[in-house]
Amino acid sequence: MSRTAQNALTDIKETTSKIDLDKLSSDLTTAAITAFNDIKRSIYAINLSDLPRDVRDWITAFYVASGIVFLFPGIVTGPILHVLGFTPEGIRLGSWAANYQSSIGNIPAGSAFAALESAGMGRFALASVHAAPRIGVALAQIIAAIEGGGGGQAKGDAGMLEQEGEGEGEREGKREREGKREREKRKRQGKAKL
Repeated sequence: MSRTAQNALTDIKETTSKIDLDKLSSDLTTAAITAFNDIKRSIYAINLSDLPRDVRDWITAFYVASGIVFLFPGIVTGPILHVLGFTPEGIRLGSWAANYQSSIGNIPAGSAFAALESAGMGRFALASVHAAPRIGVALAQIIAAIEGGGGGQAKGDAGMLEQEGEGEGEREGKREREGKREREKRKRQGKAKL
């Protein structure tokens, strides 16, 4: 190695040895937490009644889907098990499950693979596999409630699902936008006449 390369390597070693990795990690963690909290505050500050109707419909659809998954977890687990190769007839040829089983040989009883195979065949472990999406949905709802989302109820969502349609805030905003457009249109027409 040339003298210049050795000097450069020595400089790099000396420079990196001066970096306090614990402090750097702490600083990065603090910055990440601060950024996450800023984003969270911005999201929770949204007044749902001011959102467009289609956005509110998607939010409602998300909560309805969560409820369906919680009540009928097979809607999620069945297709996933099938795609992985765990079918009611056993492991499907050419699937991920078949490749995995052939790579490791005998599957120990009580292993996760054995439980997935049992669930795919609709046997004992099916209840355990169905518990996963239920736990996921429940945790998401609990976290939303603890973090201030109130299980889908953010600040000011009283008009979120009004039967008549738009919330009062949305109607006011629409009237203001329409008035502004009309004023701009008149202004353009006045300039065109000159």
